[in-house]
Amino acid sequence: MPDASSTSSSDAEESAARDGGTGAVDDRPDRAPVAGLVDALGVVDHAKRGLAVGLSLAAVVFGFFVVLPLVDPGTPARAESPILYVALAFVVATAATLLVASALAVRAVAGRVMDYAKWTRRAAVVAAVGGAWWALTGALALAVTVDVAPASVEPLVLATLPLPVLVLAVGAWSALARTGSADGDGTDSLDSDGTDVFDHVLARPRVANAGAVLALVGIALVHVATFLETEAFLGATPGNVTGAGFLVGGALALAAGTAALALAVHRRTRDTPLTTGASAFAGASLGLAGLVATEPLLTPITLLVLPGLAWILLGVTVARDPGTYPERPV
Repeated sequence: MPDASSTSSSDAEESAARDGGTGAVDDRPDRAPVAGLVDALGVVDHAKRGLAVGLSLAAVVFGFFVVLPLVDPGTPARAESPILYVALAFVVATAATLLVASALAVRAVAGRVMDYAKWTRRAAVVAAVGGAWWALTGALALAVTVDVAPASVEPLVLATLPLPVLVLAVGAWSALARTGSADGDGTDSLDSDGTDVFDHVLARPRVANAGAVLALVGIALVHVATFLETEAFLGATPGNVTGAGFLVGGALALAAGTAALALAVHRRTRDTPLTTGASAFAGASLGLAGLVATEPLLTPITLLVLPGLAWILLGVTVARDPGTYPERPV
């Protein structure tokens, strides 16, 4: 009858033989599978979205510097070779792809540890401040245009004109985040098919997603317009068709996006007067957007004052009622 020691020795020898005769035993802990981590963070989806953004920006850069001067006689042609702009477009596409993919991956990680309600409230405060800044800039521009404010104010307006536009990008996130929160009962919100709305940003209401995209597009167009048609914000007629297009397109996209976000937030909150007011200001801006190219006096009102007032109300709404969120929003 074999004893326990001989059995143990035999098992050890068989194990050593399987390990190549080294006698070593692999007692390392199991390592997390890389595929599982990649899937959990949605790296592939983030890379696809980053690539889409990068290619879009590359197309815009090439179109702006190379194609636009060919189709618009009012835009001065570039002396540099188009090949240089192809290289520039490649750099822009690569950089934007990596930036967007990295930002989305960081967001996926942060979404599992952050206090969503707190950060939504903070972003909403930033949006309200940006809206106030924007409205004040528009009011000063309008005052200079009608000779109510002294001409010495004009350099201040021109120097700060592009800055509040970028601040409202944070506001677009806060409003979109608010539309994905629970309805105040502390439970997870579910889509019509039973899917948790935090499974993916696209699971939020379509109106909110479309509003955020339009608002960001409008912010970008208005930001570019502040460089191409700076004097238009002080009551001057746009210099060419391209500048007028950026003004009108920016006004339409920003107003429509702000109105859509206000509508989506209105459905989630109890601050009816504030969201109604935000929708009204955005709607007024939308109605006047088509006239900014022919009525220069309307430019600071339509692109700055009215959207700024709308974002003040929208930011205050979200800051006052950030909602309740699931334990691990994504």
